[in-house]
Amino acid sequence: MPLWLTPRLIWSATATDLPEMGDSSASILSAEQEQRIGRQYLRQLRHAGIVNNDTILTEYITTLGRRLAAGSGQNANNFTFFVVDDPSINAFAMPGGYIGVHTGLIEASRSEGELASVLAHEMAHVTQHHLARSYKKASDMNLPMTAAVIAAILLGGSNPQLASAAMASTQAASSQMQLNFTRENEHEADRVGMEILAEAGYSPQSMPDFFERLYEETRYYGGNVPEFLLTHPVTESRIADATNRAEQYPAIKPKQTIAYEMVKARVLVEQSSDKSQLSIELKKQINEGRTHNRQATRFAYALALHASSQNQQAITELKKLHAEYPERIIYIHMLGQAYSAAGQQQQALNYYRKGLKIYPNNGLLTLGAARIMLDLKLYEEGRDLLNNFTREHPLNPKAYQLLAEIETRLQNKPAAYIAQAKYYYLTYDTRGAIEQLQLAQKEKPGDFYYSSRIDARLEELKEELELEKAE
Repeated sequence: MPLWLTPRLIWSATATDLPEMGDSSASILSAEQEQRIGRQYLRQLRHAGIVNNDTILTEYITTLGRRLAAGSGQNANNFTFFVVDDPSINAFAMPGGYIGVHTGLIEASRSEGELASVLAHEMAHVTQHHLARSYKKASDMNLPMTAAVIAAILLGGSNPQLASAAMASTQAASSQMQLNFTRENEHEADRVGMEILAEAGYSPQSMPDFFERLYEETRYYGGNVPEFLLTHPVTESRIADATNRAEQYPAIKPKQTIAYEMVKARVLVEQSSDKSQLSIELKKQINEGRTHNRQATRFAYALALHASSQNQQAITELKKLHAEYPERIIYIHMLGQAYSAAGQQQQALNYYRKGLKIYPNNGLLTLGAARIMLDLKLYEEGRDLLNNFTREHPLNPKAYQLLAEIETRLQNKPAAYIAQAKYYYLTYDTRGAIEQLQLAQKEKPGDFYYSSRIDARLEELKEELELEKAE
């Protein structure tokens, strides 16, 4: 298996977690700079098509990250969690508390505690201000060129050609730009990450357990992994330190939520090259009682049926699961998806509506329901649903894409342009966002308040576009 790789730049202060007085790291990157840089990197990753848009995975990783933050007394709003479509074992943090998790890491983990230990480690890099301190040690570094190096790291797993081009453009200066974490940074991130892990109710032993397994698996790589990417080496010393530290904590029973098992099932089906064959194999495992978690295997079976267009069979299996576990949002959502794929849109919407009465503004149910409402021409209901959702979740590009489509069907051009502009902005098409707002501006030339808001946002985007060009 690939190494657990983490980009070299891990971040300093967030908006509400500032360095102590006298910490010179504050003069290197302001909280505003960190937010802008991190937001821009995430938009770049989305534009490159490597951010996984599966709402099930995103909701789970966000929930897990927020649980870790809450348990350790951190402000969950200081972090944004997302999933990257890549089979390598990888997690990384970006400025402003943006933390990405590769699908390969989810698949490689054997418990929720192991997965949580990696997130906690990355969160510790954020809270301990490691990025700004690294900048202080390399104060002669050029930030725009550093961005190119980071982009090459982040894109390397999913787009080697793009990564090679980015790396080639910075090769000459890369030696002075590589902001390696010091050994002290890594030990500190392990120590603080373990505290976060324990305070959230997970076994601290999960961290050294995962390290040890990675160490055994990566020993077979030799010199094949580029030295530039070996940012978080797993060594015997690191394993021993983590083990000794974990032993200082009271014993905590390993936590394993059904949500984790569901997400593992989702990744298994997503990464399968033959969904139909997988459904056969899973059915056989269920019949023979060869399941690690029977409910999760049954769910994986239903997903494989749905993914191979066997939707009526998928509906049958999902209805059984829903009858046994009616509170599970994921079963409600997948029933809606399966009914929709089978051409039974009204049945799909019935499930979504019932789910939203219990879980209002839930991302899975809201986006699923809005898509069905669009299909059924229930435009006003869909618009109201999405407007409520985006007020609480302003960074979800899929919501704005759906909203733009609904506003277009309602022939509300100004609102459609504005929603489309937000979608373009979140997917790193700043120029496209500007063009949409310019079209919106022409729609209500006599409305001073409306025009003023558009003008202000246009100026912000034009300034940001110039920064993007410069960087």
